[in-house]
Amino acid sequence: MKNNKKIIIGILIISLIIIITTISYALWQKNFTQTGTNNTKVAECFNIKYTEGEDVSLIEKVPQTDEQGMQNT
Repeated sequence: MKNNKKIIIGILIISLIIIITTISYALWQKNFTQTGTNNTKVAECFNIKYTEGEDVSLIEKVPQTDEQGMQNT
């Protein structure tokens, strides 16, 4: 009987720690949203133009020659 109480108390303590950790993380998490113009100095060899609202996807992209890249928008 004493063993069962120890197991139950252990489970309750672990559950309490998990609950406190998740609530604390939710309260301290920050979300940042950019406003204004995005200036990119890293890519000075070409121009990057991004219009708000358009999706940017780099999934399954492969290297291209300059000629192929110039045909893209």
